[in-house]
Amino acid sequence: MPYFHVVFTLPCELNRLCQYEPKQMYDLLFKTAWQVIKGFASNPKFLGANPGMIAILHTWGQNLSLHPHLHCIIPGGGITKSGKWKPARNNGKYLFPVKAMSKVFRARFVAALRKELEPNPQTSMKTCSSTNG
Repeated sequence: MPYFHVVFTLPCELNRLCQYEPKQMYDLLFKTAWQVIKGFASNPKFLGANPGMIAILHTWGQNLSLHPHLHCIIPGGGITKSGKWKPARNNGKYLFPVKAMSKVFRARFVAALRKELEPNPQTSMKTCSSTNG
């Protein structure tokens, strides 16, 4: 069965957040990557089926510096609503359009990150008053 290796990478500008909020950041990375794969796969224009995915988190680059990214192994097809296997239409190249997936991933990750890190005014006030007073 053919499969595809897809990598989702966080930009280095988010490294500091990954150091201080690793669980939040990496949970969001897994969640967003899966949403993107599932969204593209469910679209009849690309596949029209439910995909599968195995994802492995790497937090380092080749020089052992912080470089968070997911390596995803995705089958070359999916299961239709009727329960049948549907092979991907890709001519052996990419599973889905790379530039489109990149744009969707970036937009969804940023939107989710903004929502996740939205400051809570009540918590902020309590923290400030408790440490200053």
